[in-house]
This record gives sequence, structure tokens and C-alpha cells, in this order.
Amino acid sequence: MKILYCRDCGYSDDAINFPYYSQETKYDKDKDEYTIKGCYVPYCPKCNRIDIRNAFVL
Repeated sequence: MKILYCRDCGYSDDAINFPYYSQETKYDKDKDEYTIKGCYVPYCPKCNRIDIRNAFVL
């Protein structure tokens, strides 16, 4: 069992309970278009920040 915690608000839970997705829009000057980059990173369901760390399981 992997426990994660949020460094911003202190929320902690099992890793499977954290939602995973982040999306970023960037403008490419060379192509003159916007690109949407999606990646799978855990984010806090309470405060929606992505500063998530592993908690040590004792």
C-alpha cells in the first residue's frame, strides 16, 4: 500500500484515491499554434495542487 500526502494542505490517503491528470497549454512560436500537453501526475483532490510526495509507511 502506497500512501501519498499533499505538501500544501496536508491531505493524505492511499495512492489509488488520488486523481491523476494534468493538462498544460503552450504556445509554439515557430508553428504559430497552441499545443495541449497532457500528462499523468497525481494531484490533491482537496486543494487541486500537484505538490504530492510519498509518505513513509512505518
